[in-house]
Amino acid sequence: MSKTTENLFLFEYEQSDGTAPFSIDTALNANFDKIDAFAGSTVTSLSNKANYQFADNPDFRAGHIVNQRTVSAFTVGAYGTDRWKLISGTATITANGITLNGTLRQIRETSIGLDTVVSVQMYSGTATATYNDSTRYLDIVSAGGTIARVHHGLIAITDWSKIPPADYGEELRKCQRYYEVIPTFRFYSLGRNPWSIATQTCLVPFMCTKRTIPVVSFEYEKSNNLGVFVSATASHPGINGFVDYTIAFDCDYVGFTNVVASADL
Repeated sequence: MSKTTENLFLFEYEQSDGTAPFSIDTALNANFDKIDAFAGSTVTSLSNKANYQFADNPDFRAGHIVNQRTVSAFTVGAYGTDRWKLISGTATITANGITLNGTLRQIRETSIGLDTVVSVQMYSGTATATYNDSTRYLDIVSAGGTIARVHHGLIAITDWSKIPPADYGEELRKCQRYYEVIPTFRFYSLGRNPWSIATQTCLVPFMCTKRTIPVVSFEYEKSNNLGVFVSATASHPGINGFVDYTIAFDCDYVGFTNVVASADL
């Protein structure tokens, strides 16, 4: 009596089938079709793993790059575009990517624990990229090349046409765990406190929880009526953005501009 295998359900003859006619369709063709289908799904699965991206903000082209600081050039030792810091040399942002003459670095929050490969798509010139899981440094080095995209994954990318462009909204949310800017935020006082100084606390509506308690900085907008803005501090910024501020005289509201929460590594 015939049987099938456990995983792919391939047809098998048994010894008791010795006198039964041999069927090419059943014993060979159908089995080959099942094996081919399984191989196809395996290739798709491996391709998806190859496309997995460990880097944040990996697409440096216009329309895809996250640049909350709105810089056009990097400063050595500081972050420029989100999650990327210039270690040495110069780096400028163009429509086609980042033109780098030096070293650009992204620091991961945690180690990966796997063997990974970094691939770089160039608009012009050449660059090399490496990742060290001990330091968690992803470094790109170039002598004047313009880098369009970087991919940090399990398999090297040889055909960039198969890698979709980065989704700006998705990358922005990832980056906002480390750094977020609110251009304008106005908080209305719960009650006036004429001719005295009062400290109040407001909750700044950041879009996402930061990876740790952020350092909050901001500029302020003068309150209306006779209000005088004395000071504002971020001495107790919670993960979701609590900010203490001090007002004097007859304040109706306090306005903050360029509120920044930084939890960069």
